[in-house]
Amino acid sequence: MNYENYVDLAIESAIKSAVNGNLPYGCILLSPEGQVIETGENSILTKPDLIGHAEINLIQALKNKYSSDYLKQCTIVTSDEPCSMCSSAIYWAGFNRLIYGLSKQRFYREFGRDNPDWDFEISAKDILSKGGRDTEVIGPFLEDKILEMHKAYKAGKLK
Repeated sequence: MNYENYVDLAIESAIKSAVNGNLPYGCILLSPEGQVIETGENSILTKPDLIGHAEINLIQALKNKYSSDYLKQCTIVTSDEPCSMCSSAIYWAGFNRLIYGLSKQRFYREFGRDNPDWDFEISAKDILSKGGRDTEVIGPFLEDKILEMHKAYKAGKLK
């Protein structure tokens, strides 16, 4: 499994999200065989939907499409490390693996925190390790590339 290639696909989804008028966050879902079976984009600004994160939208799109046994074999790949809400949703959706691009720590180091109330100071790995089953967490990958995407978005160049 080439993690960077998959993160690149999640970045494409994040760019598409920004072009569609939303925040630049995206994700993909991989089948057990490594094929992309679903994508997710952020929708906070266009719906507006306070919980319209890419991961939540992807999980909502899965309703009645796949069995829970099948989803337990799937991998979610995100452009950025999921927030605490999305990390919990990933757990409840049953995915066995999370691969992410940019870590929250690196994002905050680069950009600061616009509003400290928007997220908890806890990593996706810490959240997912507290459940009753194992969820593998792999990342970060392509952090410099994703930082450049966020800089382009903040400069108004992703439209």
